[in-house]
Amino acid sequence: MRKALFISAILMMSVASCTSENKTADSPDIRAFGLTGDVSQVYLTTVTLSTTDPEAELTSEASERLELSFDKAGRVTLDRYSNKYEYDADGKFKMGRTDSTTFTRDSLGRIDTYDNTPDDFEFLDFENYIQMKFKYDAMGRASAIEFGGWEWYTEHKFFYDKDKVYPSKMTYAGGSEGTEYKGEETYEYISFDQKGNWTERRVTSTVTESEEFSETEPKTVNSVVSEKRRIVYYSDKQ
Repeated sequence: MRKALFISAILMMSVASCTSENKTADSPDIRAFGLTGDVSQVYLTTVTLSTTDPEAELTSEASERLELSFDKAGRVTLDRYSNKYEYDADGKFKMGRTDSTTFTRDSLGRIDTYDNTPDDFEFLDFENYIQMKFKYDAMGRASAIEFGGWEWYTEHKFFYDKDKVYPSKMTYAGGSEGTEYKGEETYEYISFDQKGNWTERRVTSTVTESEEFSETEPKTVNSVVSEKRRIVYYSDKQ
């Protein structure tokens, strides 16, 4: 359940090469996460405004955390799913969560797969066991992301208004150890910075969870969350 709620994404393509330090703003990685410009780091603060979950606590204050980072060539070095990316001097992928991680791009240089599900189960790292597969629409935006972990899976689908790079809605469905869940998030964008990246939005979500072979009625939780971002650009550091 936490896996499903944790994962939310905005994806868009760019055909420009991400190996040139002069093409940071056109990087397919920066576009893949719904951003534009010479982004260095993205910090996120999340506050729960309301929820129907009796076990959840409302948060009036929350700590800021690093959500995304990119190198000067526009290559992602940390994504919002806590995946790490290291590259060699030639810009080729070297290491991810572990030295077993494999990473591929499609013919347009967009993120394709990130796989840290090694076959060596003797030393299995459950926390880092994850696989991601990206799909794109005709405009190069993410139409879906498929996630798989140790005894859990989730698929997210994205919907957009016209040619905007950020989604108006996201739906998801998945399961974990006999539990099935499905949900929806809608986004209200409140403010943007000078680069055109959103800095505040309100997320309204509904998730329904059911137990396999259980006679208990499915549980539905409605929540409203405020998200604020502080974005650092390489041009800010000059």
